[in-house]
Amino acid sequence: MEKMTLASKEAKKEKHHRLRVHKCRRGDRWRDLLTEQPLEASARLDLLPPHAVSALILREDCKALREVRHRIPEIVQAAQLFSASIVNGGRVFYVGAGTSGRMGVIDAAELPPTFGLPPTGKGSAVGVIAGGARALRRSQEGAEDDAEAGRRAIRSAKRGDLVIGISASSMATFVRAALEEAKAGGAATALVTMNRIRKPRFVDVLIAVEVGPEVIAGSTRMKSGLVTKAILHNISTTAMVLAKKIYGNRMVDLQPWCAKLKARSERILCEIGGVEIRRARRLLKESGGNVKAALVMARLGCDRTRAEEILEEVGGDLRSALMRRENQR
Repeated sequence: MEKMTLASKEAKKEKHHRLRVHKCRRGDRWRDLLTEQPLEASARLDLLPPHAVSALILREDCKALREVRHRIPEIVQAAQLFSASIVNGGRVFYVGAGTSGRMGVIDAAELPPTFGLPPTGKGSAVGVIAGGARALRRSQEGAEDDAEAGRRAIRSAKRGDLVIGISASSMATFVRAALEEAKAGGAATALVTMNRIRKPRFVDVLIAVEVGPEVIAGSTRMKSGLVTKAILHNISTTAMVLAKKIYGNRMVDLQPWCAKLKARSERILCEIGGVEIRRARRLLKESGGNVKAALVMARLGCDRTRAEEILEEVGGDLRSALMRRENQR
């Protein structure tokens, strides 16, 4: 009798627990997302020694990165849209909130010095983060729920532009509103997310990588952030290759704004142009720091004006330009 009473009490207790959980989850749109689930392997994380914590995090990071290979076709589609926008004078917008937004801003910021994209205007890439510049340094947690701010941030997007929405959950209101606004304005759209979802009607290219539960449940700054960064620099780098901003594996459209990039420009000119360092420096000076033009000058023996004309004729494709066999006086 006593055993039955104890069993009955336990059953009643379990029933009340399930009821509390059910009530807690009522109206929770995020409850079924994989990135919100607890990871079984880290259930006793607080009891593990430091080296085991570190090893577990690294193991999960590596597993998540391997999942990206399944989305190469979609990544290529996004890269083709990206390249077409840049080459034809359109713009690319990266739009995100929190960690996702910061990853977008990072990738956009690196494109001008690395590939010679203008910082603003035609042919540029712009990072847009919910909460504005302040959100880069300190989390503005409520900003991702502001639909009007998302629409406002992307209102200038039009046909010929590309808007890449970034949201680990896929549900950030700021991002979804921005994508809807962009699509309505005629821009191409892509969405990068870490959960399996059905492609929304306002998204042209969906890149959904299932990274699974985080080591700390819901902390998408971890492997979700890592995979997001990998996808974004994959898209943009592939796009820059398509846009002929690479020769071999060299960044021949780089802007030598600092000592490191200046030295890299000189090294590229020596190795590809087949000249010594003194001449490399002179050619870079004569070309106004334009590495492509300096390389054409070195290989074809022409002046800056003719080098720029040749590059214009071949759409900036250095390989095609260097195939020209012109006998300049």
